[in-house]
Amino acid sequence: MKKKEKNTMKPSLTLLILAYNEEKNLENTVHICDDISKELFDDYELLIANDGSTDKTPEIAERLAKKNPHVKVFHNRKNMGIGYSYQKGIQIAKKKYLMWVAGDNEFTSDAIKNVISHAGEADIVVSRNVNQNVRPLYRRIISRTFANTVNLLFNLNLRYYTGLILCETALLRKINLTANSGSLLAEIVIKVVKTGHTYKCIPVRIRKRTSVNVLRFREIFGAVKMVTNLFIAFHIHKGKGIFKQ
Repeated sequence: MKKKEKNTMKPSLTLLILAYNEEKNLENTVHICDDISKELFDDYELLIANDGSTDKTPEIAERLAKKNPHVKVFHNRKNMGIGYSYQKGIQIAKKKYLMWVAGDNEFTSDAIKNVISHAGEADIVVSRNVNQNVRPLYRRIISRTFANTVNLLFNLNLRYYTGLILCETALLRKINLTANSGSLLAEIVIKVVKTGHTYKCIPVRIRKRTSVNVLRFREIFGAVKMVTNLFIAFHIHKGKGIFKQ
């Protein structure tokens, strides 16, 4: 890829790559992220979160880190979930902006590039999938129901809450985050937007997953618990405790 002139380059970026048993997808995901990052950013890091993988993901991640000085790795001893790895990544990240990327290569290179190219244009930049038809019907129903419920409860108007999220690392560190499941993504968006920060929503296309992704009961329970706690925090406690003191 041809590098942009320095005066058009963005500030520094951490791409947090969440990986659980992604031996077939991780290397390609990292290469895509590396190509895009070096085109748009002078300073960047690719932070791989190996979430207790039992396949060859840990070895692949370490090999990539040895070959590329921009790649860093941390390992969870056991599978802890997206939320736990995301929160850990927020604390480890060293760059100005942070965005998570799925290690399963679900997001296309155009999707990743499109979102991070808007760094600095709003306090938080989020994506929404415009080709939801690549996902099973039940996932689309749950996703739409969740978004509609959140919009109704918090007087918001977003169509998607669990896509790519680009935000300043410093702002993410100020938020009291509680969810250890994938609902952490929605928790971040709700807390940032609901407290008056600016946001920008970017339409993207995703790939059809080649592996079966089962929505587990604990994820549904985690989402319900997160929304309930946020409803209490905003409507009863008037937003107290959303940010760290």
